[in-house]
Amino acid sequence: MSTYAFNMCRQMVARSVDLRVAVQYRPDHLGAQGYGDGPPISLPGAEVAGIPQINEIERGDFEADIDVLVATAIDAFARRPFDVVHAQYGYPCGVAAVLAARAVGVPAVVSMQGGDGHWFGTCCDQHAAVLEWLLASSSIVLFPTESFRARVEGRAGSPTQGRVLPGAVDTALFRPNEEKRREWRERLGMKNNALGVLYHGRLDDRKGVRELIEGFAGLDDSVCHRAVLAVAGAGPDADALFALAKECLAPGQYVWLGQLPYEDIPGFLAAGDIFCSPTYQEGFSNTLVEAAACGLPLVTTDTVGVRDVFRHEQNAYLVPVAKASAVTEALDRMLRDSAQRARLASDAQTFVKERYGWSSLVDSILSTYAYALPVSPDCPDPPKKGRTSRCRYRLNPLLL
Repeated sequence: MSTYAFNMCRQMVARSVDLRVAVQYRPDHLGAQGYGDGPPISLPGAEVAGIPQINEIERGDFEADIDVLVATAIDAFARRPFDVVHAQYGYPCGVAAVLAARAVGVPAVVSMQGGDGHWFGTCCDQHAAVLEWLLASSSIVLFPTESFRARVEGRAGSPTQGRVLPGAVDTALFRPNEEKRREWRERLGMKNNALGVLYHGRLDDRKGVRELIEGFAGLDDSVCHRAVLAVAGAGPDADALFALAKECLAPGQYVWLGQLPYEDIPGFLAAGDIFCSPTYQEGFSNTLVEAAACGLPLVTTDTVGVRDVFRHEQNAYLVPVAKASAVTEALDRMLRDSAQRARLASDAQTFVKERYGWSSLVDSILSTYAYALPVSPDCPDPPKKGRTSRCRYRLNPLLL
């Protein structure tokens, strides 16, 4: 279960929502490497069923795992009826949500998060058709930003029954904290005068981590001798990116942490002076919003899903996508200019605290459930024509 989904579920349980959760996970070592994955953790107040993605692992057979999700939902409904099915990702669980909702006669709400709209459907003809079917068949599709909604609807060629609801951040947890800053700087081996450039998130070339490493390596000696790059996360390109860091950076210039427990992330962020995420595309970047809430100035990209929240030299420093030299220039400027760091950090923190609270988001989600219409019993099955074993997501599901 994603951290975002887990936090949303906790908020709903606190509202006394009767919640049943079906969670797909990969039980193999690649799941842990790619997602920091494993069996779902308990969620007091909710029923949680963990469903291993065995068919995906063995042969890239998403459809067989979708059948398991649908059967799980139908069985849960037979034991105690529910009012709505809400999928937290477009594929494969969004497809399962629509089919389960059709079977039991309730609405299907599908949240598109990022890769399910940017990348899914570019892989093969079948998945392109499935994306169009999903957008047309869901009762309501939720998008976290307007630019992401426009991107997905543009790819599908038609508007959706969609609504824009952004992500959220727990500002009681993600906030400046001097005690944690001292503790984590000691853990990271940062000297008192060191400037920490941090990244936390998925270790994936599409997140711009390669450009981050190369951009940091390009810093002038007069700046880089004071700077330390600290990287935390898991993802399909973790090994390759770690090798790149060892090749480009000297010992002492970087710290490589791997996946952090969620409760450690606020402390890690407190240790930094700049948060840098040169991502290629987003739906909504939870990591950027969390870093901003912790009082860090941001270096990120002028791209879909980012520019809705952060504006260049207003509350962040934005650079072009896939351009390591631009990352170098931005980091150089930010590392040299403490006044700019302080201004951008303050403006971003204020903006995030005012806009992205959990209470208002859950209110909006629950109101969406209230007016969503049931999936029609005449809704067709998702397209199967065009299926090919050459689909890159069947060959390497971790990319999805």
